[in-house]
Amino acid sequence: MISLKLVRRELLPLKYRVLLPVASTFLAVIVSSIYVVIAGGDIFQVYYYLITWPLSYPTEIFVTATPLLLLALAITVAFKARFWNIGAHGQFIVGGLVAAWLGVVLKDLTPYILIPFILLIAWLGGSGIALISWWLKVKRNQDEVLTTILIWSAILLINAGLLTGPLRSPYTTYPQSQEIGINAKLPILIPGTRLHAGVIIPFIILVAVWIIFNRTSFRNKMIAVTVPRVAILEGINISRTYFWVAFLSGGIAGLTGAVELMGILYYMTPFVGPNYGLVALAIAMLGNLDPIGIMVAALFFSILINGANAMSWSTGVPSFLSDIIQAQTLIFLLIFSVFNTYRLVIIRGKAGEVKPQPIKLKPPHLNPETSRIKISKNIQKILITSIAIVFFFLILDLGYPGFKGSYIDSIASSMIGLTLVISAPIVFAAIGETFIERSGIINLGILGIMISGAAWGFMGAYFYKNIIYGIVTAAAMGAALGVIFAFLVVTLGV
Repeated sequence: MISLKLVRRELLPLKYRVLLPVASTFLAVIVSSIYVVIAGGDIFQVYYYLITWPLSYPTEIFVTATPLLLLALAITVAFKARFWNIGAHGQFIVGGLVAAWLGVVLKDLTPYILIPFILLIAWLGGSGIALISWWLKVKRNQDEVLTTILIWSAILLINAGLLTGPLRSPYTTYPQSQEIGINAKLPILIPGTRLHAGVIIPFIILVAVWIIFNRTSFRNKMIAVTVPRVAILEGINISRTYFWVAFLSGGIAGLTGAVELMGILYYMTPFVGPNYGLVALAIAMLGNLDPIGIMVAALFFSILINGANAMSWSTGVPSFLSDIIQAQTLIFLLIFSVFNTYRLVIIRGKAGEVKPQPIKLKPPHLNPETSRIKISKNIQKILITSIAIVFFFLILDLGYPGFKGSYIDSIASSMIGLTLVISAPIVFAAIGETFIERSGIINLGILGIMISGAAWGFMGAYFYKNIIYGIVTAAAMGAALGVIFAFLVVTLGV
């Protein structure tokens, strides 16, 4: 009998680890040629610009890599200590808001004072946001994955509110801030390009992070707090270590937002740095949380992003193709990373061989007080009152003919209907996330599964002209992605 088994391997040689992103990109480009043909583009012309344009404008590689490298370093500092700062993009936005505000209010200051001052306040702003999650983690025993994501979501709303209110430019109808003063702008290093002085900062931070990871005792503290019992035995203050981790991680993220605004954007918008946080997360994992590996991964992604965008501009191929190439590159990177850690072994069993039965261990007991955020009594009252109001209007609508069709009925029906439409996907997603979190695993990709289900559900309903087929197709796609996620996380421990 022949069976296949994945066995953890020793660290691969450097040359094979370097080939990982190259092979992933090569396969992604080949697969993406299908979309090029569908879009009616010339494959050779499209990929000519994909490869040659970034090499023709090397300064753009560093400009694009600057925020990605800085954010990836911010995430790396946190992840090294297992402080899961998923909301680094929120801290990035805070840094941008600080730069947008101070760059206008203090625009008359000399640049030798103004620029360092803005960068310092942006660092403190990003650190302050990260330290909220630190406080909730060490003082209230709340999961920083959840709190950083929730704070990130709140910052997006606050940013949008500020840009339509007090920070909005009086010279435009679009929600954006005023352009910062000339003294707040980072100087251009090479005239005629966008290469600004801020591109030096990531490499300074990279050297500092490398020194922290390799030449200081703080590295040992970061490693120790990943196992709290070991940290306690070593006499390490866990709370203080996490404080400095959050301070550094959030500060670098806030600094990134200021550098991007002062060097490239010059004003704040609601959609600043699209997907920077998520792309930086992928870069940090691709670089194996190593500063040098992260630098290589950031430059690689910068080349890919610039080449894909130039391909769209020059050939008329839809711009979403660049996103498809990046997404497929990440997927192939994930697949290859499995074989980077494991090797495939063929096991040949002999006839009559008795295999030992595995011992089944009971899962550890999860304390409900620490595995979820407690809902306060006030929130419970609000939820119960909201449900009661819905049922009240429903009874009036069904039981009293005079109420139906009235002005109050139309307003109540619109509000209730809109609430149900908006809340339905949130409720289903929350139920799905609850199931998986009860097993001790957090699925941060629930939004991706929702989007995939929506796309495949639409195609199923469109081609078969039946909504039932669409629902079944969406559910099947979500289940398939869930199985893949379970295999990677539970079986392989990726």
